[in-house]
Amino acid sequence: MVSNITLTSPIRSNLLSLTNIAKQMDKTQLILATGKKVNTALDNASAYYQARSLTNRSADLNALLDAMDQGIQTIEAASQGIETATSLLEQMQSITTQAGAVGQALSKEDLQALVGANGAVVETADELRAAINSGKETICVYGNIDLGDITDTGSLTLKTNQKLVGAGYFGDNVTECSITATSTAGQSLITINQSGCLVSDLSIDYINTVDNGMANGIYVNGTGASAKLSNLDLNLQISETNTYGRAVFYDSNVTLPA
Repeated sequence: MVSNITLTSPIRSNLLSLTNIAKQMDKTQLILATGKKVNTALDNASAYYQARSLTNRSADLNALLDAMDQGIQTIEAASQGIETATSLLEQMQSITTQAGAVGQALSKEDLQALVGANGAVVETADELRAAINSGKETICVYGNIDLGDITDTGSLTLKTNQKLVGAGYFGDNVTECSITATSTAGQSLITINQSGCLVSDLSIDYINTVDNGMANGIYVNGTGASAKLSNLDLNLQISETNTYGRAVFYDSNVTLPA
């Protein structure tokens, strides 16, 4: 049987003080552990709920800040992509400009590489005649060649499969390549009596003052002769009394091109 314990007033007072001290110590330890002065509504109801509201708002703001960071990163990535695309477009424009410049200004060396070892790029009458006579396969006229009066030197007679072309044949649309000549005899400027010939991308000016004769710019003559003529600017001037002159004349034995 437990007997009743009787505490004197001073002892009771001291016990209550110790109990309060223990509670205060527990509260202080909780504050130190959590870093929060108010941990429960019992500590300070108004401050507790205000702090809780602020904590929730802070969480919402943090979520918005994260979303903003992601948005900024997305914009930065898009900006870098635009800069990269712009750089590529500038490079493509530069390459296109360079390619256009090459296409508009082929040098004699460029053309020589295109006609190959069995071709020739000619700038003078002597070079042109030598290339034809030596049987060069592709002969490219570079600039203007003036043959002068061909009454004694004769016409340009192409051999089998020879090509007589201007620089435009290789894609140059700026440099005009031409052949000019005059004559007082009944002869054509270019004569073709072989097969597989080509005359292309040339401006041809021929003045023939003979009164009666075959004063043609290009004359395709003979059985088996064949020629393809393309992109030509033919200007033939003949005597008023000459009824035989033609810019291009195909002999009756020649099969006309399709």
